[in-house]
Amino acid sequence: MAGAVCLTFDDCTLDSWVDAAPLLTLSRARATFFISYFPHAVDGAGLSKLDFLAAAGHELGCHSVNHFHPQRFLSVFTVDEYLRTEVLPAVRTMRGCGISCTSWCYPFNASTPELQARLAELFVIQRGRAETPEQALAAPGDRLIFGRSIDTYVAGQPDRVNDVAPILALLEQAADADRIAVLYGHDIAPAATIAHAVAPQALMAIINKARDLGMSFVTASEIANG
Repeated sequence: MAGAVCLTFDDCTLDSWVDAAPLLTLSRARATFFISYFPHAVDGAGLSKLDFLAAAGHELGCHSVNHFHPQRFLSVFTVDEYLRTEVLPAVRTMRGCGISCTSWCYPFNASTPELQARLAELFVIQRGRAETPEQALAAPGDRLIFGRSIDTYVAGQPDRVNDVAPILALLEQAADADRIAVLYGHDIAPAATIAHAVAPQALMAIINKARDLGMSFVTASEIANG
């Protein structure tokens, strides 16, 4: 194996994800979508969109109910209260809708050791943010992984455009080391929006680079399952 890519997307921009799904399918690229604001922001139409993504081979993971900052929440409340408020209602509803929900992504990529230990009892894998390129290289069997942002645009900074070149270099590093490059984005949009977003052309550059390197695409839970 010449390494692999774990492509993930956070939050709840279902329309743009569904619009981009044919691009992913044509490129034989599978992704993990971490859903926040579940269940109150996902109605019947939203569930149909999630079913569409799942039917295309993508994984659906949990990204909390209200997207509260975990560390700020835990500065006032307990881990049990965080689980009752932000985790368990989403998990119960997702699984009640037929979504296996075996992976978790931290809102704001913020966590604590105690919260990680408790969530390891509920999910096979958890994802945070990589502070260095090396930290974004996972291995089969890992249950705590860290992603590198692929967002082209940053919310609230319309004049900022991130270059995709460091991500392409990370793919080369992963391929050379036979590791899994963990990546994350948010919305998929051709211009800056109110959310963080990766431009479709940047996403295609990443997918094409991975294909040129002979890399496969894996979901988050597939990493944990080795």
